Amino acid sequence: MHRPHRGDCEALAEQRSALVDGALSDADRERVLAHLVSCAPCRAEVAELSRLRRLLNAEAAGSTPPSDLSDRLVGIAGAQATGPSGHRQSVVSTAGWPPRGRRRPSRRVATALGTGAVALTVVTVGLAAAPRDAALVPDPTGQAQAEFTSVSSVLPLGNDSLGAVLMASARAPNQGSGAQVASVTTGGRTSLDGTSALLPAAALSVLRRAAASVDLINYSGTQSFMAAVDGRSLTARIEIENHVGQGREVRVFDSDGHPAWESFVTPQASSRIADSGELSLLANNYVLTGFRGGSVAGRAATVVQAAEPTSARGPGAGPGPVAARWWVDDASGLLLRYEAYDEAGTPTLSAGFTRVSVGHTPFLEHLPPRLAVPVTTFSRTLSSVGQLAATGWACPDEIGGLSLVRVRTDAPVIPRVLHLAYSDGLSTVSVFEQRGTLSASPASSRWDPALRAYVTSTAASVAIWQSNRTVFTVVTDGSADVLARAVGGLPHDPVPRPTTIERVGAGWARILSSVMG
Repeated sequence: MHRPHRGDCEALAEQRSALVDGALSDADRERVLAHLVSCAPCRAEVAELSRLRRLLNAEAAGSTPPSDLSDRLVGIAGAQATGPSGHRQSVVSTAGWPPRGRRRPSRRVATALGTGAVALTVVTVGLAAAPRDAALVPDPTGQAQAEFTSVSSVLPLGNDSLGAVLMASARAPNQGSGAQVASVTTGGRTSLDGTSALLPAAALSVLRRAAASVDLINYSGTQSFMAAVDGRSLTARIEIENHVGQGREVRVFDSDGHPAWESFVTPQASSRIADSGELSLLANNYVLTGFRGGSVAGRAATVVQAAEPTSARGPGAGPGPVAARWWVDDASGLLLRYEAYDEAGTPTLSAGFTRVSVGHTPFLEHLPPRLAVPVTTFSRTLSSVGQLAATGWACPDEIGGLSLVRVRTDAPVIPRVLHLAYSDGLSTVSVFEQRGTLSASPASSRWDPALRAYVTSTAASVAIWQSNRTVFTVVTDGSADVLARAVGGLPHDPVPRPTTIERVGAGWARILSSVMG
């Protein structure tokens, strides 16, 4: 059997609606019917249109013909309401009802004719105004990284350095290795023994203090940053100044000392304190311990470390490897350094002060511009995911063992963009969903057939793919396994062809949007 070409289906879109309304010539009718014999999707659309016509007829049965509705609809659409010649004979005349010189039909006949004309006008005008293509989504990498940066900066122990380097690497990637190594010591201790050892509750308390202190003290200094990216080291130097009540200035320099990025982070103290309960995820998923006697940039620090729980590695197994360490300033509670490790104990991410001054910083007379502003500015409660899921958004409560902690959209009622943040207390996964069609392959990405996504690796891993009518972008500071589990936990559905009914709806949404401003 001949398989219809998609172009044939699109060319006959308006003729299919005219067929339902009996507005085709004999030749056009035969052509459309011949196409329907071999095209199941078009047959389904004709069935939808027929059902819509029956509903409209049933709705208006016995009512007075709406003499001015068609004129109003055609007036709204303007020239776009003019359809093919086969349609014009069915559109209600703008000169009034009925046309001059014709016998006035009976009330029932007038009702049927008026309703049919209105139905056809609704379909014709909607098809004429419908956009030819679905909304095209350009490369979402930069915006998704901005979204990740914005949400990670307000999570407890959020890493502003990672966000800044992520944005800098998106603009000008740097795989140098010349960053200064931070001066970090642990007082010679490599085990948790003696009176300086911290129990899990005390270790968690130290981290809670660090989360609450970050926006409550003035400080300035220089940090070194390193991230392992596909066997290479991405390094940078970062200058940070925190101004209580105003925000943080963050400037990124590459390993050659050249400026790469500058940003301003608004204060998030209230958000961090209110949501510091998210640190409980860390205590629930990892074994927290620690010890006193560490040192960073000449300041005494308490070291807290998170290890995989023994039970997760099988009965009788020894302690799991350390997944991360934090160095917290004893005097102020400021987080001085953070390191994450792979299972072999090799650092995969580190950010720490090489020079730091805690205390007075000058008041900013003029706030620097805030860069990388996210588009999702409306925060939602976690309970709203049910409503969002009912309207077609993917909103799992957890992904690969990471729990949903934040929900944001670009609009309060009918969003076109959704941002979800997941965490286990250590790793963060950002899921950025946009309605539309990916316009092209993302720059500097590679197609990963196992993940079924375009993948980019910088300071954080990025995966992008199209599912149905939504573009998904996942950004994570976690391992390759975390990325794989996150991508695998989200839809990968084929992209459907829009039906005639959907095109009519899109057309009227476009008209109403332009009329209402």
